[in-house]
Amino acid sequence: MLKQLFVTAGLAFCLAVTAQTTVTGYVYVDQNNNGQFDKKETGLADVAVSNGRDIAATDKNGLYQLPAGADEIIFVIKPSGYRFKNNAHNLPEFYYIHKPQGSPQASKYRGVAPTPPFPKI
Repeated sequence: MLKQLFVTAGLAFCLAVTAQTTVTGYVYVDQNNNGQFDKKETGLADVAVSNGRDIAATDKNGLYQLPAGADEIIFVIKPSGYRFKNNAHNLPEFYYIHKPQGSPQASKYRGVAPTPPFPKI
């Protein structure tokens, strides 16, 4: 049986930023499936998280820290034996798009709306 893995970020990532240059969050097992990192839930150690350029491993508590710019996708590299929660379209939730300015307006496609600042942990 696969354990449900949850990552903390905007869709459910619990992130913090230091002067918009670092993103910090948790990778954890969401035992009650509420999308929040609760006190009784455990973080997962040695899980890879990336911004597309850099890769960080979570510490013994599931905490990670990565550089973050104004146009980033932060994502988890799924460890064996776990699965990600699926959204309403049955797609796995393992990433967070961070675009404070949104997509460029001079595009024929809608793109990404501006995202809010990273929440604080």
